[in-house]
Amino acid sequence: MSDHVLIGRIMELKNDKLVELLSYIILVSEDAALLAMGWLSKHGEKEVLPQQKVEAPVVQKSINDELVMEYWNEVQEIIGAFNTHGGGGEEGEEDHVCYLLNNASELLQEGKVGPATRMKLLEEALHEYFIDSYGFEDDLSDLCFAICQTAEEWEYFAGKLRKHPSPWNNRKLINIYLNKLKDDEAYLDLRQNNLKDGMDYWDLGSFYLARDKKEQALEIMEQGILKGEGMCTELFEYLFDYYAGSSDEDNLLRIVDTALERRNGEKMMLNKLADYYLQQGDYAKGKEAMLKGLPFVGMNGYYDEYKRLKENLKGEDWQLVKERFLVSALQNSRRNYMQICIDEGMKEEALQALLGGLTRGRTRVIYDDHIEIANQLQKDYPQEIIDYYLEKARRQIPGGNRKTYREAAGYLAMAKGIYFGELQDKHAWEKQFAALKEEFRNRPAFWDEVKHL
Repeated sequence: MSDHVLIGRIMELKNDKLVELLSYIILVSEDAALLAMGWLSKHGEKEVLPQQKVEAPVVQKSINDELVMEYWNEVQEIIGAFNTHGGGGEEGEEDHVCYLLNNASELLQEGKVGPATRMKLLEEALHEYFIDSYGFEDDLSDLCFAICQTAEEWEYFAGKLRKHPSPWNNRKLINIYLNKLKDDEAYLDLRQNNLKDGMDYWDLGSFYLARDKKEQALEIMEQGILKGEGMCTELFEYLFDYYAGSSDEDNLLRIVDTALERRNGEKMMLNKLADYYLQQGDYAKGKEAMLKGLPFVGMNGYYDEYKRLKENLKGEDWQLVKERFLVSALQNSRRNYMQICIDEGMKEEALQALLGGLTRGRTRVIYDDHIEIANQLQKDYPQEIIDYYLEKARRQIPGGNRKTYREAAGYLAMAKGIYFGELQDKHAWEKQFAALKEEFRNRPAFWDEVKHL
C-alpha cells in the first residue's frame, strides 16, 4: 500500500479509532514512542483546547522530561554494549548515539527540562563519562555542558571534575570557573598551575588583558613563547604587534629570533617583520626578511608567496630569486608552480608540468585534479588538453563503478567542449567517441553514464 493510500485510510478514521491506532503503534514500537513524544514536545501545547490551557505547562514539562530520559536510556544501553565488548558495536550505532544526544541537548538548551530531571541526567552522564566510555567522552561532556543551567548545577559538575584530575578535565574546569561561574580566584588558581601549551599561556594572558592588567599579561606571554608547547601563534603575534606599536626594533628582533629558534611560527613572524620594515620605508631590511622566510614557505603557500614577492620586491631582485623559487615550487606544489608559470607567461612550462603529472603513476586517482589549470591552457594548447582529459577519463573506467564512470563522463564532456569550441571540429569528436565505444563496448553502465554526450 502506498503512503498516499495509507494516509487517506488514516484520515477516514474517527477520533476514537485514531487514538486506538496510535496507541497500538506506540506499544509495539519504541521508535514510534520516541517520535510521538518528540512531536508532542514541539506541537502539543499548540493543540491544547482553550479550557485546558491552565494545565498545559505541566503536561508539556512532563513530556519533555520523559522524552529526554528516553533518549538517554537508549544512549546508556548502546554505550553499555560498547563497554562490555571493549569498544565497537553494530554499524551506525555511534552515529545514532550522537543523534540521540543531540536531540537531548536541544531540549535541555531550550530550557524545556525540569531541574530534577536535569540533576538525575547529570549524575548518570557523569558516571558514564568517568568510566571512560569508549569513544563517547566528548559527546558525554557536551551533554553535561548542555544540562547545567544554574550555579548549583555548575558547582556540582565542577566538584565531580575536581575528583578526577586530568589535563582534559582541568580544561573543562577552567572553562566552567571562567565562563560559567565567573569565579576569577578559582580560575587563576587552576590556570596558573596548568600552563603547558601555548594556548594555555594565551588563555591566561587574555584573562589579564580583559581586566586591564597589561603588565601581567605581557609577563605571561613572554613566558609562553619560551615555554609553551605546540603552536604559540597568538602569543608571538600579540607581542610583535605590541612592540611594533612603540617601534621597539630590538624587542621585535628578539621575538622573531625566538620564533626561529623554537621553530614556531617562523614564517608568519618573518612576514610581519618584513611588513614592518617596508611600512617604515626600509626596503633593504624588508627584502632581507622576505628572503629569509623563503625556506619556510608551506606546501600550498607558494602562489601566495609569489604574489607577495612580486608585489614587494623590485624587478631586478625578483629576477635574482625567481629561478630558485620556481624550482622549489615545482618540488613542493605542482599546482602552485603551474599557476605561477601561467602568471609569468611561461605557459609551455605549465603545460609540461600538467602533462607530467599524468606520468607519475598509473593509479585511478592521480594526485590533484588540475582542471582550473587546464582551462587556462586550453586556448593555447587545445589538442594537448584534449589528450589530457581523455587520459584522465580512461583512468576512471577499468575496474570502475558508477561514481568513477560519472567522473570519466565529466572529463569527456570537457574534451568535447574543446572539440566544439576551440577546434570547431565536430567530426573529430565523433570519431574519438566512437573509438571509446569500441574500446569499452562491454561496459553498459559506463555507456549509460555518457549517453548524453
